[in-house]
Amino acid sequence: MEKPMAYITVNKGRKKIKNGVVFMDNGTEFEIELYNPTQNTVLSKISVNNKLISYSGIVLRPGERVFLERYLDDPSKFKFETYNVSGNAEEIKKAIEKNGLIKVEFFDEEVTPIFTWTTANPFQNITTTNTSYGSYYGDITYTTNSIIGTLGLTNSSTQGSINGKLETGRVEKGSQSNQNFQSVNKKFYQFTTNVVEYHIKPTSQMHLDSKDVNKMGKYCTKCGRKGKPADNFCAGCGNRF
Repeated sequence: MEKPMAYITVNKGRKKIKNGVVFMDNGTEFEIELYNPTQNTVLSKISVNNKLISYSGIVLRPGERVFLERYLDDPSKFKFETYNVSGNAEEIKKAIEKNGLIKVEFFDEEVTPIFTWTTANPFQNITTTNTSYGSYYGDITYTTNSIIGTLGLTNSSTQGSINGKLETGRVEKGSQSNQNFQSVNKKFYQFTTNVVEYHIKPTSQMHLDSKDVNKMGKYCTKCGRKGKPADNFCAGCGNRF
């Protein structure tokens, strides 16, 4: 069954996600892509660094896609900033475990039941049907732009004592955004229909496995020319890789 989803994007291009982790360079401004493939209207509520950015949320109609680039209560873009930490491994792990953590919770619109009843007139051969419709309420914001812009999970880990420095990063406020919102009155269920989590980490924490390494080209240490993964010698100068 289709569920509403969220992704992390930069310039509306999705970032690669590996085991719930998105790697990002210091100073990168990004978006949270929100997509609703269902036939229901849904509300998305967003947390960064494990804290809600607003008590309001983004409403997505069926089939709607939004690129959220800013905080809801502040016209600042999402920005990933890094810094270095050092010290006891367990203390540092606890202190930074929520850094860069992004969570998007989706809630279905609450549809008020429609009650129908039928009454018969004893003096006439006429049947009357009455239908009662409920009303929606609640002040929720949603984006008006058709393409607006985005958002992670796994704990930061450190092994043993940290003798040197470890780079970590948090989602902060970046440059000013021109993205606008408008209010809509709707009611949503309190239980989630889907939860998406990612953990944004500095590029320096990226560990390449053997498959990743084999896909990378080789560079000659003598002339700098790029070779193919299977090459043993540089095609430019003949230097051995």
